[in-house]
Amino acid sequence: MEIILENKYITIPELASLIKKSEPTIHRHLDHLSELNMIRRVGSRKTGYWEALK
Repeated sequence: MEIILENKYITIPELASLIKKSEPTIHRHLDHLSELNMIRRVGSRKTGYWEALK
């Protein structure tokens, strides 16, 4: 969550490389954060960004 707050334009591959986890793991964690209404994706996958809700 801290990384997303620092850089809302970060991509899933960049996140995976930063925290040394696989992309499917990152997807799973982001999905969970979305379900908890902590983050949401604004815009497209290519040009969008993450928005922190809490």
